[in-house]
Amino acid sequence: MADGYNEEKKEGTQGEGEEEKKFSFLQEKIKEKRSFDWRKELQKVYFTVFLAVVFGVVAGYVFVVAVPYIQQRVNPEEPSPVVIDQDDEMQEAGEEEVQDEAPEADPVIIQEKVSVELEDYESLFNKMSVLAAECSRGLVTVTCATSETDWFNNLMENQHHGTGAIVADNGLELLVLTERKLLEDAERISVTFADGAIADAALKAYDGNTGLAVLSIEKRGLSEETRNALEIVELGNSNLVTKGAPIIAAGSPLEYENAAVFGNITSQSNYKRTSDANYKILTTDILGSVNGTGVLLNMKGEVIGIISQDIGEGDSSSTVMAYAISDIKGIIEKLSNGEDIAYMGIRGMDVTAEISEAAGMPQGVYVEVEMDSPAMAAGIQNGDVITAINNEPIVNMKAIQNIMLEFEPEQALNVQLMRLGKDGYVEMKYVVTLGKL
Repeated sequence: MADGYNEEKKEGTQGEGEEEKKFSFLQEKIKEKRSFDWRKELQKVYFTVFLAVVFGVVAGYVFVVAVPYIQQRVNPEEPSPVVIDQDDEMQEAGEEEVQDEAPEADPVIIQEKVSVELEDYESLFNKMSVLAAECSRGLVTVTCATSETDWFNNLMENQHHGTGAIVADNGLELLVLTERKLLEDAERISVTFADGAIADAALKAYDGNTGLAVLSIEKRGLSEETRNALEIVELGNSNLVTKGAPIIAAGSPLEYENAAVFGNITSQSNYKRTSDANYKILTTDILGSVNGTGVLLNMKGEVIGIISQDIGEGDSSSTVMAYAISDIKGIIEKLSNGEDIAYMGIRGMDVTAEISEAAGMPQGVYVEVEMDSPAMAAGIQNGDVITAINNEPIVNMKAIQNIMLEFEPEQALNVQLMRLGKDGYVEMKYVVTLGKL
């Protein structure tokens, strides 16, 4: 019995040990209570504030950088349309009529002789030099770079330069008028402003008829100093220019940069016949280069002509010639807005009332049709006389030029003309789908 009791006692002892091990996780330890450490708590507060500041700075930076980009992607800013005021072709004649109607004033007789000294002559040219310098703020040097390899396969960069005039600002871009020939095969185009700053430029649009082109320069890439140093040129009225008027050829009329040459207008009655327009040409007594570019300025500092190396093509004269600004303002406006110039393909001569009566021809525009042009494709022939387009009477080439500026390539014109046949002139109508040069 003693053995049985001992065995039960052992079993009881073992059971208690197992139960004690089984519930050992319920045992508690009494730890000492920590005292409040205000330094550690303050460090936590500082760290939290620091993280909040860093988060705010990062969030603000992302907001400043990302929001304008997102807005530009979602709602891109559009440039403002460029509008250039057109000149009245008859303004000069109208002013003359007013003068003729005014009562004649008593003649003024000057009895005192006034001598002109060399100092006066020098002072006059100094004033003209100052005027040219002021107007140069609206001019830029256009640099076109092309790359080629030499015999040893070394890469070489060639540069050629010309002059451009800042003609408009659409809010996002500065628009520079220059010559298309300068840009041929150019791999990189840049402009140099009056303060010496250089900016990249891109071709916005060009006219294959006149050889004029407009470049665009993003304003956001220009510094505040450069923006303050430049200005937009003021376009004058070339219809008011008279023979003998003093002018300044500015830019690079002699091919070297930043030049200013003084002279006079020798003629304003010549025209260059081109596709769908006749442009008035201003000729001067200023010696220039066939590769010269730039502008003609009057004594008010207004641009009255755009020097072009295409005008004197095939001409032995080496004097500076320019497109009269009033005749090309419509083209400048379209090119500045990135619009293409429509092309019909006729060259014309005005049949005035006097010519009509003397030659027995209908009044209008006597045309020569260019090969493979939209006019030829429509059926218009050499010797036809255009009398109306879209029911608007045509009395000269200027009327055709103005109508063409209102239309875009791929649009259609209803052309009414008179064609000479066996029994005299016969009226005919054609539809011309305009193209692009």
